[in-house]
Amino acid sequence: MKKVAILGLANTLETAPKEYNGDIWTCNDGAIRRTQQFNAPNITAMFDAHDLNVAEASEKQAALLCESFNIPVYGVQEYPWLRNSHRIPREEIIALTKIDLFSNVICYMIGYAILKRYKQIDLWGVHHHPIQRDGQETAIIHFWLGFAMGKGINIVINDYGDDGCSILKNGEYWTGAGSYGHWDAEYNQELEDEARDNPLKSPKVVPVNEVKL
Repeated sequence: MKKVAILGLANTLETAPKEYNGDIWTCNDGAIRRTQQFNAPNITAMFDAHDLNVAEASEKQAALLCESFNIPVYGVQEYPWLRNSHRIPREEIIALTKIDLFSNVICYMIGYAILKRYKQIDLWGVHHHPIQRDGQETAIIHFWLGFAMGKGINIVINDYGDDGCSILKNGEYWTGAGSYGHWDAEYNQELEDEARDNPLKSPKVVPVNEVKL
């Protein structure tokens, strides 16, 4: 079976194995963290949806590290100063999937895995905790994972955060307005404060056991 491990940047990235029976892709400065852990990146590709000419220094450092190990780097463009630099084939992904919806690099990585006909996607370090301000980012990753499942690709979640959350397993949450909110007292208070200050913008969060279907 053709498999790929997609590694995010959550702390549980460190639980991803050194060896894997398939390709291993990391993103942004993840290659540096893998090298700190294993003395080498131990990946087959790096992805970055930021312009490396102006991105964080650690991301450019990760790209140069991959260059030294002859690891391809996929980005928003090809970089003349970077060997093994490749442009993410966005147009090809859109042509195949009929989807032009990318909220972050993880979406591109899933889309590229679909394009390359992988049969299984393993995830480590991809939590995108729903308490994030930008709930849309999480929702679009969910969409891509669901699309991959619909294409018959096996999705395997290999890690969970300290609070039991992962990209596809969260605590009780529901906002009723298209964005994701974790049901805890601190975040609920933030939403209540925001709703008081701007009642037309902020949805009311409802515990999942109180949702009326």
